[in-house]
Parts: sequence; C-alpha cells; structure tokens
Amino acid sequence: MLSRLLGRWTAHFVTFTLGVLALLALVETLLWWAFNISFPELAEIEGILLVWLGLLAGALGVHLGLHLGVDLVVRRLPEHAQKALSRVAAGFEVIFGALLGWYGIALWQVSTNTLPATGWSARAQYSPAVVAGVLIVVFALGGGEPDRNE
Repeated sequence: MLSRLLGRWTAHFVTFTLGVLALLALVETLLWWAFNISFPELAEIEGILLVWLGLLAGALGVHLGLHLGVDLVVRRLPEHAQKALSRVAAGFEVIFGALLGWYGIALWQVSTNTLPATGWSARAQYSPAVVAGVLIVVFALGGGEPDRNE
C-alpha cells in the first residue's frame, strides 16, 4: 500500500518536474535567442531540477519494474529459480537504495556552501539522492508488480 502510494506520488512529481524543467529551458532559450539575455539563476535551477528528475525517475523505474534485467536467460529457468532471482535482484536494489541514501546524507551533512547564482544551499543538489535512496528501498521491499495504470 505504501509502495503504491509513493509510486503514484513519485510519478506525479517526476511529471511535474519534467514540465517545469521544459518550461524553464524554453523560456531561457527564447530570452537568449530573442533578446540575447541570459539568467544564470535559471541555468542553476534547471541543473538542480535535472538531478531531481534523474534520481526520482530512477526510483520510479524500480517501482515499475523497468530496471535492467537479463530476461532472456531468466525466462528459460524454472518458475522457482525465476522467483529466487527476483528476490536476489530486489536485495541488490535495497542495498543500492540504502547506499544511495546513506552517501546522500553524508554529502548533505558536509555541504556548507551556497550555490553562486541563486544563493541557495548546495544541499539542494544532494537532497534528491537521499529521497531517491529511501524510495528505492521502499519500492524494492514493496514487492510484487505495481498496477500499470498508475
């Protein structure tokens, strides 16, 4: 239940982030093309959104079962071996998510500087690693295939 709820939230957030990122890139490109004006703040915000988008989309891929797999070999194995390999893969996903979150927290703790254009804390760049790590762990432990209509 928690996995499905977080999966829906993550899908909506990724879609929203992609839309905002596309809109900002369009505005920045049009301003530069039409008026030769550039705002460094926009580029910095776009970079932060791109990091959020990439890491949360990766977590969403784990939830939807879109991660890489060697299905050609696995499909030829007996049913019990396929289930065992699925559990092993989920275990590796949990380990990866935990490490991503752990090292994201470590980077977040040592980051004390600010970003030059926006003046925001540099922690804005490392926060998505923590969030994505937690989501990957939850999605990997959630088990089962999600509803494809999400």
